[in-house]
Amino acid sequence: MINPLKRFVPRGDPASAPVAVGIDLGVRRIKVAVVGEGEGRPELVWTLDVPTPGGILGADGSFDSVAAGRVLAQLLEGAPVPAGARGAVVLPSAVLRVRRLQAPSMDPAALGRLLADDSELRVPGVAPEGLHRAFSPVADTPSAAPGDGSRTLVAAAARRDAVRAYGAAAEAAGVAPRLAAPAVALANLHALLHPEETSRAVLLLHVGSARTELVVVHGGAPLLVLPVVLGTDHLYERVHAVLRGGGDPEKVLREMDAVDGDPAVCEALDEWLARIRGSHRTALGAAEQRLRGRLDELPVRISGGAAEFGIVARRLATSLADPVGVLDPAPGFPDPPPGHVPNPAHALALGAALEARAAAAADAGPAGPRALLLDLALPAEGRTRGAARESVAALARDLRVWGSVAGALLIALGVPAVLQARLARAERELGSAREAYRKEAAAVSADSARVAALQADSTRLAGTLGTLARLEGQRYAWPRLMDAAAATLPRYAWITGLELDPAEHEAPARFRVRAVAPAQDDVSRYERALGGSAGASRVALEGSESLQSGPFVLVGFTLAGDFGFAPLGDRSQPEAAGYHPGERMPPVPASRP
Repeated sequence: MINPLKRFVPRGDPASAPVAVGIDLGVRRIKVAVVGEGEGRPELVWTLDVPTPGGILGADGSFDSVAAGRVLAQLLEGAPVPAGARGAVVLPSAVLRVRRLQAPSMDPAALGRLLADDSELRVPGVAPEGLHRAFSPVADTPSAAPGDGSRTLVAAAARRDAVRAYGAAAEAAGVAPRLAAPAVALANLHALLHPEETSRAVLLLHVGSARTELVVVHGGAPLLVLPVVLGTDHLYERVHAVLRGGGDPEKVLREMDAVDGDPAVCEALDEWLARIRGSHRTALGAAEQRLRGRLDELPVRISGGAAEFGIVARRLATSLADPVGVLDPAPGFPDPPPGHVPNPAHALALGAALEARAAAAADAGPAGPRALLLDLALPAEGRTRGAARESVAALARDLRVWGSVAGALLIALGVPAVLQARLARAERELGSAREAYRKEAAAVSADSARVAALQADSTRLAGTLGTLARLEGQRYAWPRLMDAAAATLPRYAWITGLELDPAEHEAPARFRVRAVAPAQDDVSRYERALGGSAGASRVALEGSESLQSGPFVLVGFTLAGDFGFAPLGDRSQPEAAGYHPGERMPPVPASRP
């Protein structure tokens, strides 16, 4: 891989100029930003934006820390980054959750229990013991009662395996690692670029390749985080479908800024923006609930690759009553090096660099107001290895140890002769065993073909029985799931969708129930009731949002869990569930408030 920074000439001596590095390992691009650690306003040293090499991020969400560390080390080789520089790597929002809450006590034990019991700080599919949690106190919000001693916190919970993998990639690149949440990185950059907006609620909309981050910031810290599985890849797919495979979608979107675009392309863009508009309404309602007051407007600032397309901001501005702008970092970093002017795509990398810079300033001593610090790095394991090395060095200096080693060597001088005799005897015994084995193999060779044919038939029959077992079990899964979902539904709630994924033989199937309830208490009651029904297990809330129906505020939510069914040959299970193949079950009417 060719390093694009080989010809870059730093402004000063790299070894004597401390810097902070921010790294954003994206699905399509790798963004790196380096800022100075000096006092006052941060100075941009250089930026980097290169395609992500294949093999670092898999289609199934896997991450190869070894490959990522090798690529980062090559990118930083020869660049003005001193060895052991402070750095922060942005964790993807798919592996962590961030929220803002009130803590009645700052006692570490009580705070740990509070974070462990918070349902919003849980990553779907990960056990609580598989999460690493961190928090940072911030200024009180209007929702905090004065004088009650509570503190406002920004807390995060991330998968431990992801924390280790991304931290290992930074260490392999020679950067002292620190992990940053996307919401915190955006909040740090917004506080630097727009300090006049820190006293009001602002929606930061960062559109990445695979996901879009909706972060409501207030008081210089995240107030609400809503990650949406929607990015520029989805926009390109919509435009590709309209163009029927012809033309470059990115080029079409850029040209639409200067000329009137294809109405069909505009319609595809509006369909893509419809989900963002819905998330904006959800964020506005949730922010008003958190701040305990009505917001006249919730300004929107866009960053990421989509911010380069002016058509996206204009279309979004026409559909929202709130002002829409771009989170452009270029005015906040005047006098950048030639060829390193930052753009909205560097937002996460710049925010991570500010996080690392603030961490360095905090270690050096209090220096007035600083950015939000949320360290997600696990405790270093190097201390254990260092202690082991010190123990080995202490033993090497002990004369008694050397005397024992010398005695062992003298005793070992007589061992080869004994071992030689035993080896000769073992070789003779091995020759006899080989001869006996040849005779035995000749006796059974005639039956090997018949055994192979029987094994092939057995494998084919096992596959047929497995297919029949899956079909038999899934035959009764749907009616039992529908009966359980309808029987446990709270009053005045209704189901809007039901999904059941295919499952392997004798394994529970994954299901999702989308419904609407009058209040959050009904959602919790339905979660417990459905989890206690026959066949259902591991039922958990996957997501929820506020819905406006006339004068009423409803709660739309999604529950996910596992649903087991009877294996092949067990006819009593469907009979006990009240299902008979010859009967037609009447539809269950959905109750509405």
